[in-house]
Amino acid sequence: MEQWRFVSIGTGSKIKVEALQAIVGPTIEVLPCADANSRVRPQPVGESETTTGAINRAMDAKAKFPDADAWIGIENGWWSFANAEEALPEDGSVSGELRVVPGTESAVECVNCDAAAIVVILRESPDAHTVTWSPILPIPVDKLDWERGPNEEWSILKDPHSVLTNGTHPRQWYLQEGLKAALLGGQSS
Repeated sequence: MEQWRFVSIGTGSKIKVEALQAIVGPTIEVLPCADANSRVRPQPVGESETTTGAINRAMDAKAKFPDADAWIGIENGWWSFANAEEALPEDGSVSGELRVVPGTESAVECVNCDAAAIVVILRESPDAHTVTWSPILPIPVDKLDWERGPNEEWSILKDPHSVLTNGTHPRQWYLQEGLKAALLGGQSS
């Protein structure tokens, strides 16, 4: 990464662009590809659909900025702890697992989780990609009665991560931790 001049990210999302810039530093230019399309549902469900969305975003960034040193795709998705390919109903018909949400002190019942797939394609191996995941955010059963987003996102809130973690872990933290793992080979807290 020391030799990189610029990297493209398949999104126009300010929070994702800022998360990437924070990880690559000020000497590497981040080129947003705002017209990148995930070609999956607006709220992907399951690891496979979420990964596909991230791959498509990275490929769109690669097509738009073919001279970049790397191309990044990030896609947020959600699924159940019991089955990584579906989200389970939050109507009480399925028992959840006790999970500690960062920023809270006690375990709460959770059925589903949220995480971002981060896909990296490097110039030196343009036909291959790696997939890394951000830390997961357990979603407490009692919080999923929030109003859904306009595209059926699990929350209308722009940063439910911050709300669920009492402000200790905003969405950008989750993205940066995943990007650290993808680009620097490890996560730090």
